[in-house]
Amino acid sequence: MLGTSLLSCVVLMGVSAVPTPESWLRSEWEAARGEYSFPGVEIRYTIDLSYVPPAEELAALRREVQGKPDHPGWHDLEIYDRRLRDGPDRINTRLWLANGEWRASESANASHPAFDYGTDGDVSWSLSSNTLNLVDSDSPPPQRDYRGLINSNVLVLSKFLHGHIGIGEPKRAVLREIHEGSRRWTAVAEGDGFRAAFEGRWSEELGRGFVERMVIEQDRPQFIGEATEFRDWHYDDLLGKWIAGRVVERRPDGLVDKVLVFESSAPVTPAEFDALVAAPRLDRPDPIRGDFRVSTVSDFRAHSLTESTISSEGNVVETRSLPGRRASLTARRLGWAILVVLAMTFVVVRIRNAGKP
Repeated sequence: MLGTSLLSCVVLMGVSAVPTPESWLRSEWEAARGEYSFPGVEIRYTIDLSYVPPAEELAALRREVQGKPDHPGWHDLEIYDRRLRDGPDRINTRLWLANGEWRASESANASHPAFDYGTDGDVSWSLSSNTLNLVDSDSPPPQRDYRGLINSNVLVLSKFLHGHIGIGEPKRAVLREIHEGSRRWTAVAEGDGFRAAFEGRWSEELGRGFVERMVIEQDRPQFIGEATEFRDWHYDDLLGKWIAGRVVERRPDGLVDKVLVFESSAPVTPAEFDALVAAPRLDRPDPIRGDFRVSTVSDFRAHSLTESTISSEGNVVETRSLPGRRASLTARRLGWAILVVLAMTFVVVRIRNAGKP
């Protein structure tokens, strides 16, 4: 009799533990909002910026800027013409992220300059084609908190890993209107002036779902109707997670804005990781950039600015220090310059996606 009771208890416990679309969604919601850490792994992905306006709109822009190189739309037209001629502008990114330390490396091409940024926990840094910047991670000067830059990469990972569930956290969104079917499910994330609708498929065999589409139904007017499609879900053995291999983002008019592709994951040893996240130095090759040359090194540590000018041979030819307030003003100006560069490469995270995914 006792054996029968125990068996019944086990069966009941087993039944209660069987995942459902709702239980999986709520678990995924929490996971998407957590910290991202992947020790011993390098992640590679690409972003193709492909948007070109419809023919009539493009022709109107061409007429408007003709003969006016100072017109605000002149640069946009150059971008659209390049994409029509050469295809999408591609950003290739390599990412290492573990236990609060990280590095992102964006490779150079015709439309995008090389740019690396990272932190070893104590020192945060950025490395462009001609400048190396160093700051204290815990007390960065204005506009130099490089920890914020990693949010754009984490946002991309959220799309690959979780179908962007958790997007509404900055708006205090919660999951509502979860509807389950045998093979399909739908749900809504709703918060302060924000609403996103999700839909996907359910795998009884795997005991989990897969996000297939997300649409912004309520937000600032320019975002309403934006849709994201999550395709090519597959299991990555190294990450130990399911990945949406291809993410297609569409504008409200249905035209493709960008396409994100998860390229690969690769193992990294602890020693390799430490070398990757360490601040680059002029006297040694960088693990990614090799023997690099910059014209300026700006060191903002110790609440001051030490700026060194470097010759083409790699020698320091001038060093100047700006303590206190002047250093802060210079940092602010240089910081805004970096933000302008990031905006021009389309990787600035919009306010509605800020914070943890």
